[in-house]
Amino acid sequence: MYNILLADDESIVIESLGFIIDHDFPGQCQYFSAGNGSETVKLCRERKTDIAFIDINMPGVNGLEAVREIKQFNPGLVVIILSAFDRFQYAQEAVDLGVFKYLTKPVNRTTVAQTVRSAMSIVDSENGKMANDLEIREKLNAMAPIVESDFIYSLIYPVEEHKNVGTYLNYFGIGQTRFFFCTLELPRITAGNRFPLYTELHRQLSAYAECVTGPLMINRVVVFFPVAEEMNDEKYRLFVHALYRQLSLTISAGIKIGVSSLSSDLDTSVQIYNQSVAALGGIQESVSGVAFFGDREKNRPASESSLTEWCNRILARVKAGDIQSVSNLFASAMEIFRNYYDNDLLRIKNLLFGLLVLARNAAYDSDHSFGGLDAFSNTYDSFAAIGNSDDLQRYVLSCLAECVQVFRAVQQAQFPPLIEKVRGYVCSHIDEAVSLEKVSEAVHVHPAYLSRLFRTSTGENFTDFVTSVRLDRAKKMLRTSLMTVKEVTFAAGYNDQNYFSKLFKKFTGQTPTEYRQSVRGNINKE
Repeated sequence: MYNILLADDESIVIESLGFIIDHDFPGQCQYFSAGNGSETVKLCRERKTDIAFIDINMPGVNGLEAVREIKQFNPGLVVIILSAFDRFQYAQEAVDLGVFKYLTKPVNRTTVAQTVRSAMSIVDSENGKMANDLEIREKLNAMAPIVESDFIYSLIYPVEEHKNVGTYLNYFGIGQTRFFFCTLELPRITAGNRFPLYTELHRQLSAYAECVTGPLMINRVVVFFPVAEEMNDEKYRLFVHALYRQLSLTISAGIKIGVSSLSSDLDTSVQIYNQSVAALGGIQESVSGVAFFGDREKNRPASESSLTEWCNRILARVKAGDIQSVSNLFASAMEIFRNYYDNDLLRIKNLLFGLLVLARNAAYDSDHSFGGLDAFSNTYDSFAAIGNSDDLQRYVLSCLAECVQVFRAVQQAQFPPLIEKVRGYVCSHIDEAVSLEKVSEAVHVHPAYLSRLFRTSTGENFTDFVTSVRLDRAKKMLRTSLMTVKEVTFAAGYNDQNYFSKLFKKFTGQTPTEYRQSVRGNINKE
């Protein structure tokens, strides 16, 4: 029995495909349907799916975006794209995603039947291959934890019989010789949760990056990370901070990570491992977080003037409209502020409040419509309500990001007339289904030409601009209105609240409700 998904926002298409499947393949298939991209992804996650007919133009997440997400967790799915447009750019993207067929509507019965028959052959072939490989894979999976433990022990407790680590590297397929260690400390380990907690940690680490995870030793786990030669100090720090954020959300909010320096010599593995342990020991007992070897003394400022210098660096990048640098600098600065003030939240708040005053006044000087601090009269109350430095960090970064948007808007104010017209059209139709094709038709140019001109003129692609306009509108409504999140979703031009919430959190670090609570002093909870 083949499981087939029919995804199209036109019921007549689903009915026609279902009719062909029932009459040409009686008793061989069962099919189910979806009317939009988000539902398509959801069904593929929840139900075993062998073959999928997916329309490109569906509300919310379009067909190609849905395929891209589905392929991440079901790469073997045989996908047939349906499209009313015979366009090269769509077909090319479909090929890049590994789509089996690209059919242009309307499709006749014979073509559909032949396509389904060919798709079935691919499914049969893959199932046969999986059956042949299953026994070998199960044996390897059973051995893997033992080999991982042996490898870690050979690096951190070397003995004569463990001298040749090359065999382990070949087993794991590790070609890089550059590496670093992380020693993770997990809080609240009990006899009842040891195994499930470690199993989930292992799964998260393996999914995040190429690494070898050691066994759980009391409440600690040693992880070996091989890295490419071009990995520099800044990149590996960002890598570890992102890992910490993910594990804090999925494993434990109190997790600690000690990080060694980078090394290219496996003979130094004991010293490098000891660095990660020493870094872990530098994290205060009651505090979670990340510590890099050698940073404790290096990052302790000698005076208040050093803290001011960090604030000035952040402020300079705010004025430059560089949100990525602001985010990176602020994350590093917060570690230093916590260290200098010994996690005294009140003193950290006083410092950051001063930084926000400078940033918002600068934004007001650049664009008087911003409103300066008058537009954020509840800032002090919001500061007072925040009870930990992680929430404080998120709140201040969201405020700094708003200032960055002001400077970016001023910098991008002078565009070619055509681009100004496009930007104006998008802003005035943002609650509609805005697309590159629709805007191109409105301004009477070819979509490919408009796409290139927009990127050249503004430094960002058209889709990203539309997303930023939608999210800016959503943030304003969350700040200033009593609309529900569902109402804000539709007013910002989205049809799917779940998709909107995920997108909002991806770009702001907070869900819409969390954002509203952080900027409005925890009122109007939904």
